[in-house]
Amino acid sequence: MRMKKIKLFFMAFSVLLCSLTSYAQNMEVRGVVISDADGEPVIGAYVTLKGQDGVGAITDVDGRFRLANIPSQGATLVFTCLGMETKEVAASPNMSVRLSPDSEMLEGGSRDRYAENGQTSLHWINCQS
Repeated sequence: MRMKKIKLFFMAFSVLLCSLTSYAQNMEVRGVVISDADGEPVIGAYVTLKGQDGVGAITDVDGRFRLANIPSQGATLVFTCLGMETKEVAASPNMSVRLSPDSEMLEGGSRDRYAENGQTSLHWINCQS
């Protein structure tokens, strides 16, 4: 009977240890996205985990973002914003990313495109810096 309790204890301990190990392999990523052109924060930039649908954030009015449960090794974040060049950067806990203006984009604020039937619309809005 005592041997069964010891085995049960070690099995439970092993499960706990494995779960803590897998938790330790993830990190929280925080950072800021800055415009390379004027040094201002980039508002509304998309920050996504490369290869993972549904994992991402949008920068706030100060250009800041936060992502939780990002793999601590080998994770790449993709920074995109209309009017700016897309940039891929290795994830780290504290990040500062500079985005350059996209030289191929037309100048201007926002672009609206409407389908011929007037029912479907697609709005493109430039990120602001």
